[in-house]
Amino acid sequence: MYHSVSAHQSRGDRRYACPPGRFRAHLRHLQGIGYRFCGLPEVMAVVAGERVLVGDAIFLTFDDGYRDNLESACPVLEETEVPGCVFVATGFVGRSNEWSGPEFARRPMLGWEDVVALNARGVSVGGHSVSHARLPDLPHPRVREEVEGCKRELEQRLGISVDAFAYPYGLFSPAVCDAVRGAGYRVAFSTRPGFNRPGDDALLLRRIEVEGSDSCRALARKVRFGTNDGRPRVALRYYADRIRARLGGVA
Repeated sequence: MYHSVSAHQSRGDRRYACPPGRFRAHLRHLQGIGYRFCGLPEVMAVVAGERVLVGDAIFLTFDDGYRDNLESACPVLEETEVPGCVFVATGFVGRSNEWSGPEFARRPMLGWEDVVALNARGVSVGGHSVSHARLPDLPHPRVREEVEGCKRELEQRLGISVDAFAYPYGLFSPAVCDAVRGAGYRVAFSTRPGFNRPGDDALLLRRIEVEGSDSCRALARKVRFGTNDGRPRVALRYYADRIRARLGGVA
């Protein structure tokens, strides 16, 4: 899960903005150590039990819909032949990330012509609500407006079926999941880290957060261990637990 692919403008940007050069290095490094990248159609087929996932696969996503996803990320995706999916908050199309706190610098969002261009260049587009709201805090009629309105406008603008959704802030509840299912989305993504396996809930798929300050090795550790913590001690703890388990201890 990436957000903006752009240079840092403030200290707080280091979490949500990944410089283009580092983004390219991330993808090349993961490809170099044996991972392959799959697209949204494959993810949906695997989740639906229509296809068996082979090998170590990664699905690349971008939340919010920053203009730099087209200007900076898309050329790298084309260069590396990596598919991806951008989740768009439709109410902010053509505006800026006004919902963000002061620690994250303002950036322009995709315009509608940009969303169309992104999809035409092979990047999948998913829904991220209308107003980037905290959906569990809203009354049910408003939740439906957020998830259905987002899907409806994207489909009208793009002329395609929009089947994927990402929960703003990663927040969900049973009622929110019901609304997403009722809107017709086939898959939905949380911000819970971990791996996705056959039989998992299609509306609660997991993602690993990539921070703009992550080194290639730190990102590889995150992916390897299914965690948002890329520090070396994560690997040490994992292997220590395995050794204790083999020796009959308690992990």
